[in-house]
Amino acid sequence: ETKSVVQMIESVNPDDLSTQVSDLALSADGSHLYAAVSRVVPATLAGGVFTADLVGSLLIIDTDTFTKTAEIQVGGQAGNFGISPDGKTAYVAGFESLENPEFQVFIVDLETELVVGSIFGFSLPVDVEIRSEKPAIPYFNVPEIAIF
Repeated sequence: ETKSVVQMIESVNPDDLSTQVSDLALSADGSHLYAAVSRVVPATLAGGVFTADLVGSLLIIDTDTFTKTAEIQVGGQAGNFGISPDGKTAYVAGFESLENPEFQVFIVDLETELVVGSIFGFSLPVDVEIRSEKPAIPYFNVPEIAIF
């Protein structure tokens, strides 16, 4: 109504070299906002050599207080994601680390706030969509994952 920012939350940690929010979603009941965040953080190897690490996370934000209630690490990169219709599971596209850059979809139990598995075999997952209806026009030559 006022066309102004009414609330903000920092997704950046003080030591981050870089931070990127790649996707947002609201829970079905509106009580939580989810954000996929990827960070570049400083790291030091043996011998004092300065390097950087990648950290991908799914943030959970309480919409009543607009405070971060959890941050679930999902590898080195967190991209687009989808939330199951029952609100209990998130599916986050990303990769584990620079040493293991195989793309995957991380399966996150939102009740325990733990990564419980991964789905591999992607060349570049760019979107995760959860739907229950059948498409009006059938898809051709497009791989899909069906989770029942």
